[in-house]
Amino acid sequence: MALGGATQEKTVAPWRSGEKTIYSIGLSGIEIALARVSIGKFDSDSIVARIASETLPSFSNILRVKDDISSWISLEGLMPNRSNMHAIYKTRESTTKNEIVQTKGGIRLKQRVEALVPNKKDSRKKAKRAWSTTKRYPAKLHDPVSVLLSLRHREITSGQSFDYFVMSGRKKYIAHLVATGLESIRLNGRKMKAMRLQGNLQRTSGSRKLVRHGKVRNFSIWLETSGAKRALKATIKSPLGAINIGLKQSSLGKQPVQAFSAPATLPEKLRQALPAKR
Repeated sequence: MALGGATQEKTVAPWRSGEKTIYSIGLSGIEIALARVSIGKFDSDSIVARIASETLPSFSNILRVKDDISSWISLEGLMPNRSNMHAIYKTRESTTKNEIVQTKGGIRLKQRVEALVPNKKDSRKKAKRAWSTTKRYPAKLHDPVSVLLSLRHREITSGQSFDYFVMSGRKKYIAHLVATGLESIRLNGRKMKAMRLQGNLQRTSGSRKLVRHGKVRNFSIWLETSGAKRALKATIKSPLGAINIGLKQSSLGKQPVQAFSAPATLPEKLRQALPAKR
């Protein structure tokens, strides 16, 4: 049963259990990090998927960043039921565990956070802090892993648009994407056709009522149009400059998975309530 009461049959997903992909992350033409995406085991209800990224040792002396997200994603709509995230940014380190209950018109999110915070007087010493919160949100919640699987599972045509309420660690975002059409791209010396999606990302605050704030970050994603429908490359505008992500290595999975992707849109009432982007 799909969200909103509409019945939808599961279909074989383009991605399969056992798939492993490595992406190169570059800044100003220099490779600074690698990201690994893997799709793991599944049962009748959910599948485990993971995105792990970390700066290369040669760049970590300047800025060390590590994100490791494991997500248990429902095959009935491709939304996460729970997820774990381990993050390192410079000298700060945290682990966030999420339990997500999809409710009528939204979700209930329970978070447990454990953080290691440097001592202000002595950066070599770290204090351990932990806290838990439970909040309700008026929109279905995704994470970066579920958004990627959701987009790959769709038959995307030019002009289509998608809106996601996305969680990354403790931060929440509104993501808006528009399919702008097929483009010829060159990747690893090969020329291929890909569907380009242009998007923007903005932070939100609040729970019962979401409010967008802060800078809007623009990005683009190019997806394969057939076969595994992998994400081939992406560009993201950041304070450091344009970050370029490209497929470096991939091995396709062997076990087929059946799933369906729920509509990627925010409730009309919520979209109307959100203030205009600046």
